[in-house]
Amino acid sequence: MKGYFFNAQATTDIVVHPSGFDREYDADDFNRYMGLFFTSGVFVRDDPDACKVIATPGAKPPADGISFRPGVVLVDGGQCHIESTDRVIVKPNPLGTAFTSIMCRRNNASDVRGFELVAIGATDDYPFPVREGDIYDMCLAIMDVEPDGTISWVQDTRNDPDYCGYAALTGQPPYYPPEDSNLPYIFWLYTLGYPMTAQQKAAVVSNPSLMAIYNQTRIGLIERGSWPRIATYETAGAYTWIAPDLFGDGKAYEIGVWMCGGGGAGGALLAQNRTSDVHMAAGGGSGRARCFKMTVTPGNSYNLVVGAGGAAAAMSTSLFINGNSGGSSAFSGNTVSGGEGGKYVDIDHTYTNIITVPPAMGAQCSIGLKY
Repeated sequence: MKGYFFNAQATTDIVVHPSGFDREYDADDFNRYMGLFFTSGVFVRDDPDACKVIATPGAKPPADGISFRPGVVLVDGGQCHIESTDRVIVKPNPLGTAFTSIMCRRNNASDVRGFELVAIGATDDYPFPVREGDIYDMCLAIMDVEPDGTISWVQDTRNDPDYCGYAALTGQPPYYPPEDSNLPYIFWLYTLGYPMTAQQKAAVVSNPSLMAIYNQTRIGLIERGSWPRIATYETAGAYTWIAPDLFGDGKAYEIGVWMCGGGGAGGALLAQNRTSDVHMAAGGGSGRARCFKMTVTPGNSYNLVVGAGGAAAAMSTSLFINGNSGGSSAFSGNTVSGGEGGKYVDIDHTYTNIITVPPAMGAQCSIGLKY
């Protein structure tokens, strides 16, 4: 039997107590003590992206390795504080795709006794976390690394309890808190863990005052797994969007942007009673679309342009005419072009080859913002 913690007294029995004191505790004792209160996993706190692996599919990682979002990982009672300057090198397999797992590893081996960020590759499947002996792994992400070093696919595994999971307070009664607005709802929400159990979800949904707070918290956003829309611009023109303080803490946060250029106008021809020639016109192309994420700061202004659809073709002097292209859309320096106008063809009836109208290259024009 062993108990924690008691004041030590000096002793002459240095065989049993080499330190010269009758109560001796080490790092493992402290980790066992902390492990009673929190499960292993990532502390999300007020940053849903804490400890997230930063890797872009379709690109090679920087020469100094893959980076991480700062955060804290609880690993078997110990704390690993990941900094933005931490890196891990991902090695390709020249013979094929390297199925790679990015681990936050607690290594208790006598020559290490610390935390490591490691990339472990395999040829058949993603290596599963090792949790035996001196090693305890928390897998933050899995990815495919091609022979040329390009990362072709990435999956965040922080929310998967089999690979990692989010840290949670242990022993939390599912019925707490009761209907009492004086209780610390926010603290309870941030110690629920992710994913929430069915009982925890029921407790939140059945408590109106708790649900109202939950819907405004970052942990609520994580649990819902969605990006609520915060702004939409669908009318052509130039605008300025001011980032709101969504969480009331003045901190920067990440938004998703979807935008599409204006669609091209269709090609046009003047209908006539003519039988000797062939007249054809194609519709306009849709505007190019793009979606991306970026970090914004509350109170800052961000310029955007919604591209107009291609103007209707004028037929005052010509029997046929190409359509006008749509306008470009842009948000904070990111631009997508409009769709190309539709084409026309006018051919003499004696031309015997098969004719196709060249298609327009690419709808509505709009920009949507989500968080």
